[in-house]
Amino acid sequence: MQVLPALEEAWGAVIATLEGLAPDDWDRPTPCPLWSVRDIAAHLGHVEGTALGFPQPEPPADFDAAAFDGLDLATNSGVAARRAWSTGEVLDEIRRSSAATLERLWNTGDEGWREPHPSPVGMVPLAQAMEVRLADVYVHLLDIRHGLGRPLSAADEPIASAATVGRAVRLTGWAAVKRAELPDGARIRLSLTGPAGRDEATVAVSGGRGLLAAEDGETTGRIEGTGLAYLLAAGGRRAMAEAAGGLTVTGDSARRLIETFRLFG
Repeated sequence: MQVLPALEEAWGAVIATLEGLAPDDWDRPTPCPLWSVRDIAAHLGHVEGTALGFPQPEPPADFDAAAFDGLDLATNSGVAARRAWSTGEVLDEIRRSSAATLERLWNTGDEGWREPHPSPVGMVPLAQAMEVRLADVYVHLLDIRHGLGRPLSAADEPIASAATVGRAVRLTGWAAVKRAELPDGARIRLSLTGPAGRDEATVAVSGGRGLLAAEDGETTGRIEGTGLAYLLAAGGRRAMAEAAGGLTVTGDSARRLIETFRLFG
């Protein structure tokens, strides 16, 4: 399972990054609204620990649950519940929960990867659920790095980057129809470099479906740049996309796609 070494690489990078932080670094703002570096770390530990059935702290009495709904309520309450923790406790939860998850996955047989598993997109095979989890971990790793003013490069975690960018590319046809609501006949050319980038692939909308294939012919739009920038733009992180090499988007259909494509929420 390619997602397993990718998760191992992403979690290792998260832990190594957090272990090297100065005290003030934990409080730096990030591209995630309302969340500091420390809050993203708390979120990662919360989600992983919850999935494993670890005991969970309660949010403080002054947490305003009415300010959030749905998944935002669950994630922000988990972060709020850890604001009284030391950074050492936040990091320890990440170490323990990620290690437990990876050990469980390494011991999962082929049949287990096909078993239904809960995820933010509903009950899906475990392999797909872990792809969603990888996207959350890896993109939040990049959020932390951006908040710290560090470079964003796919080469730092090539396995995790390839797997996550690849998922974003595969979902492009879905996004063209379900998010951008592009009409039949829309054809967008992708020219993406780096791990899992697709050089000269076309997203074609036909019969209400978006298909991704290596096709020639006229197009209604074009998206060029790095695969990492494409991933970040699809995750609603346009400023970070520029820091990761940027994208050149031409044509109304391509602009509509990149403006509405959301991997998360």
